[in-house]
Parts: sequence; structure tokens; C-alpha cells
Amino acid sequence: MDWLRTAFVRYRSIGEALARAAIGGPVSMAVGADEFDRMRRLEGVYEQAHNEFEQERYRSFRETLNARREDNQGPQLIGLALGSLAFALLGLIALRVTRTITRLLEDAVSAADSIADGDWDTEISSESRDETGRLICAIRKMRQALRDVIAAFPEGP
Repeated sequence: MDWLRTAFVRYRSIGEALARAAIGGPVSMAVGADEFDRMRRLEGVYEQAHNEFEQERYRSFRETLNARREDNQGPQLIGLALGSLAFALLGLIALRVTRTITRLLEDAVSAADSIADGDWDTEISSESRDETGRLICAIRKMRQALRDVIAAFPEGP
């Protein structure tokens, strides 16, 4: 950065000197042309230094950015792995809950079909306390109520 500042200061000082000389009075064409050429060369030096500075700054930025990306790869992979694990666990939990509900509903349908076919001795049991467990309990009560009605009228009404 110092070389860029030095190139700019040289360029500016030649320009100021040339401007002072022109303001102060007539400047010979040879001196003016020499100073002007010198100023143009310094302008080229400054522009080259400025371009090199910009390239170095961009290169440094890219290196820093790439280093940060490499630093973040580990946590990103860990996050991806934990997210995948959580997704898999949620899938297994959903499968387990679905199977439990489906199995209880299949038992309820089977019990209702058996009762409809006249098999009053079908064992209906459930330890579940959710809605499906309550359904099976209701079917069991219905079966018992039908047994009691049939027992009360053995030969029909």
C-alpha cells in the first residue's frame, strides 16, 4: 500500500509543480513538455500500482473467502448429518405410530366382522388408551350388550 501512496504523491507533486509554474508565469515549452511527459509517466506508474493493488486486494479477498469456506465445511457436514439423522428418526417414529394405529384398527374391524358373523366369543382386547383403544372398548361393550340381549330372549322375541 505504501508504494501506491508513494506513486500517487509523486504524480500529484509533479502536477502541482507544473500548475504552479504555469500560474507563476510563462514556462518554456521545453520545460513544460518535459514536466508534462514526466507527469504522464508517473500517471502510468500510479495506474499500474493501483491496478496491482486492486489485484492483490481481490486475491487476498478470495483467499480469505476460500479459507472461511473450508473452515465452515466441517460444521456444515455435521449439520447435514444431524438433519438427516433427525429426518430418519422422525420417519421411524411416524412408521411406528402408523403401524400401531393400523394394527389396532385392523383388530377392531376383525372383531366387528366376527360379531357380525355371529361369533360372540371373539376375544377383543386392547391396552391402548387412545381413540383406537376406546373404539375397541366400545366394540367389546357392544358385543356384551348383544350377548345379554340374546341371552334374555333365547328363542327370539
